[in-house]
Order: sequence, then C-alpha cells, then structure tokens
Amino acid sequence: MLLRILIIVAVVVVVVLAWDFLSQMIMPPSARGEIAANLVEGAAETIIERADGARFAILELEGDHEMKITRMLYDAAIEKDSAAVSGEIISKSDLGNSYPPSSMTMSNIGDDRRIQYLLIGDVEKYSQDGPNAEVEISLTLLDVESGDTEFHRDFEDRRKAGFLDSARYSIGSLNILMRLAGWCLVVALLPLVLLPLLRRGLEEESNVFNAFMLGGLTLAAGILAWLAVGYAMPILLEILILVAAVALAGIYNYWVLDRLAA
Repeated sequence: MLLRILIIVAVVVVVVLAWDFLSQMIMPPSARGEIAANLVEGAAETIIERADGARFAILELEGDHEMKITRMLYDAAIEKDSAAVSGEIISKSDLGNSYPPSSMTMSNIGDDRRIQYLLIGDVEKYSQDGPNAEVEISLTLLDVESGDTEFHRDFEDRRKAGFLDSARYSIGSLNILMRLAGWCLVVALLPLVLLPLLRRGLEEESNVFNAFMLGGLTLAAGILAWLAVGYAMPILLEILILVAAVALAGIYNYWVLDRLAA
C-alpha cells in the first residue's frame, strides 16, 4: 500500500511541476522583456527592409531607462544584418542638448559613420501592471543628408493575463502566513466537503477508484499550493514547496480515506 501511495504522490508531483513549468513559459512573472524582445525583432526587420541596403546608426531611444529596449533593438538588427548597422549605439549624452539632433549634427554623424540614415525613437510604454504587460515604441528613420523622414511607425504589443494567472498573482500578493493558513484550511476541509462522494467511492471497494480519489484530492491540493506560491519566490524554492505540499496533502488524504474505510 505504501508503494502505491508513493507512486500516486510521485505522479501528482510530476503533474503539478509540469503545470508550473508551462505556466511560467506561457505567462512569465515579468512579460515586458519577452514582449519587448519580440517587438524589436520585428521592428529591426522592418527598418532593415526600409533602409533597402543603406547603412544606418541607432540613437538611444527617448524614455528608455538604462537603454534596455535600445540594446534589444541594436542586437536584433545586428543579428539580422550586421552590415546594415554602423558602429555602436549613439548615446543621447554624446549629442549634448541637441535632441532630436539638428540637421548639422545628423550630417556630421553621417560623415563620421558613413551612413545614410539615423534611427531615432521613443519608448512610449514599458509597463507591468500585475501580471499584465504592455510595450509600445515609436521609431523614425531619418535621412542624415536631407533630414527628411524616410520611415515612421509605432510598434506595440500587450499581454493580458488569464484568469489563473491573475488569481495566482492576487493570492501570491497576500502575506505568506495568510497563504499558508488558507492552504491548510482548504486542504483540510476539502475531503469533508466531498464526504458523500468519498463514501460512495469507498463502497465500490475498488483499488483503482480509491487511487483516483486519492490522486484527485492530492492534485487539487497541489494546484492550490501552486496558486498560493505566487510569482515572487525563486524557482528552486517554489519547486521544493510544491513537492512538500503534494507529499503532505497525499499523506493527509490517505489518512482521511483510511479512517472513512475503517
């Protein structure tokens, strides 16, 4: 019997950890970086196409803290066509107070870098509201000789969390003692709530049916633990907590079913 319990708990642990892994892949704690990376990848491809073989330099985007998105854009452009991008990113501090750059400044940059275009832009939004995220950038490709706009476009994307992710974020924002007490209370009361169903299952006197009942109760406890953990914990600690929660719930649920069968 002990071996069967261990097998059931192991299966539930695998299911819960797989659920946790997939949830992290689908909706990571901070979706801004992923959205921005995908956004600038498409933007870099579009800019290279519009430059049509001509070289361009990238100026630090306005409103870009620590040049996070600017560097993503630069790396994406280099990866797609390293010959199209001239030199390193031009910092706004190199231009002094001349922003956007004047015609003379752009002409000087063009002569120094031997480029035809200068890419400038603004980070309009780079926000994370709970599990929801939104990124919007505005890019303009300027001809360094004439100062004319060759291309301008806004790139934006947003990700709205689903019900489970929103619930996990909200529950995970509570005090850790409240989450622990809440999980223990719900797990303790769940067999009592399902008592008529459990008694009926025990009357079947089927090992398979009993295994499904034990596994179902333990899986429910594991999913509740996943919700209670939230997004704030390191991944290793999160895994240890989920494994411990499933093991404790499995032992408790087996004890309840054993008492009912007596």
